[in-house]
Amino acid sequence: MFPAKRGRHLMSNEMSRRDFMAASTAGGSLVVLNQSSSSQPRWQPPASGRKQTRIHTLTTAGTDPKWPCPDINAEAEARAYQVQLSKLAELWRARDRKSGFAVEFSGGDVVKSDQDLAACATKLADVDGVLVFSLSIPDAGLTEKALNLAPPKIFYFPSPSTAGFIGVGRAIRNGKQAELVHSSALAEIEPHVRVLHAMRLLRQTKILCLSSRAEKANAYNPDKMRQNFGVSVKSMDFTRLNQLMDKADVGQAERLTEEFISASVRIVEPSREEVVLSHKFYLAVKQLLEEENASVITIDCLPGFYSGQLRAYPCVAWTRLLDQGLTGVCEADVQSTLMSLILQYYTGGKPGFVSDPFFDTSENT
Repeated sequence: MFPAKRGRHLMSNEMSRRDFMAASTAGGSLVVLNQSSSSQPRWQPPASGRKQTRIHTLTTAGTDPKWPCPDINAEAEARAYQVQLSKLAELWRARDRKSGFAVEFSGGDVVKSDQDLAACATKLADVDGVLVFSLSIPDAGLTEKALNLAPPKIFYFPSPSTAGFIGVGRAIRNGKQAELVHSSALAEIEPHVRVLHAMRLLRQTKILCLSSRAEKANAYNPDKMRQNFGVSVKSMDFTRLNQLMDKADVGQAERLTEEFISASVRIVEPSREEVVLSHKFYLAVKQLLEEENASVITIDCLPGFYSGQLRAYPCVAWTRLLDQGLTGVCEADVQSTLMSLILQYYTGGKPGFVSDPFFDTSENT
């Protein structure tokens, strides 16, 4: 865990990016503990694709180190870091085994020349990120040159360390896809590794966006979303969903309804028939996701309902999907769906939600 800085409460307006990432990581661990004691199915990451986040490691080192240690043995240091990383990976896997946070650290290359860096670049075709250790200077500019490697990068500067973090920090501010950790504790790379983990899961995710309105389907750019986040989005109308709803197993919908009502404190508004209809909708959504090999769906619900193209609200379906680690979002809102997914993947399964905020000043709520 990564506690807030001394004297700062995590819920203050001064929460930093670092504090937010640390708090989110803690939240992910807590939700796993809660799920282990729940009767609900535990969260599962997307079924398709590789099950581990793969990170290649390299150490930049000059041929004549001066600082911080003139007799540093870069090869021995690289081996020692690989051992520490293996232990961290085992710790994370054991702690978060139910959420699928599994990391594989490969490589361990020591880079002392441009040729070494070029050779390392040929090994990165199937990795999710690169972890760069900067241990000594001068290093012939290799640390900053590593910024040009294709995958996302984490730069680790052990304390005390080189001044290379200045150039790396400047490059990050200018848009380079990298993160920087300057610490004597290697475990502090975890929040940044979780970012790489979430990015991998996004590349394995398919979102269904259901709407009959052209402006909704055209409100986002699927190609750009694929390019920037790796996620794929498929637009559909309501035709196939309604066909599946017509074929839904009424007996199963009745059983789910009884389970749902029995677990409720009371039924306030809907009739039993409406709850059954909502469960037929849920069964249709589940079947549609299976047919499309997707794990996420967002629906243009109110326009679909008012136009007669939808026969049930999706609220019950979304509740049940979230219980299973799947995601359902209203309003065909792909951007909010994406944000919900990022947080869910980053925290190891903690479900997000999308809602219009309502306030009641008379109740201070």
